[in-house]
Amino acid sequence: MLGNVVKGPLSHAFVFLDYDNNGVQNSNEPFVRTAADDSFSISTNRINYTIVALTDDSTIDTSSGSVLLGITLKAPSTASVITPSTTLMQQGNLTADQMARVLDLPAGLDPLNFNPCAVGRT
Repeated sequence: MLGNVVKGPLSHAFVFLDYDNNGVQNSNEPFVRTAADDSFSISTNRINYTIVALTDDSTIDTSSGSVLLGITLKAPSTASVITPSTTLMQQGNLTADQMARVLDLPAGLDPLNFNPCAVGRT
């Protein structure tokens, strides 16, 4: 699984696949830190899990250059981005279509796969 953590691009966020949905990284759940460009890659054979990103004193919001401490973001296993919107979807049990309507997103924009920080990246 390849993805990005975005609340502004987040460098060095702790990302894990939460197989049992308890919000805690257990020894059987793979984890990684995001790269400087907010990207991450984790391998798994599982289908059902929640992607969790945690920020700590080593996480930098690269849009501001500030440390971002104490934030938890989540997304379903079908997402390629983890954002505040995907967190709301996950916590509220909303579909991508429902979230798009709530946020009045442009037609066809999928909140599970749209990375606003990737626009214009080369």
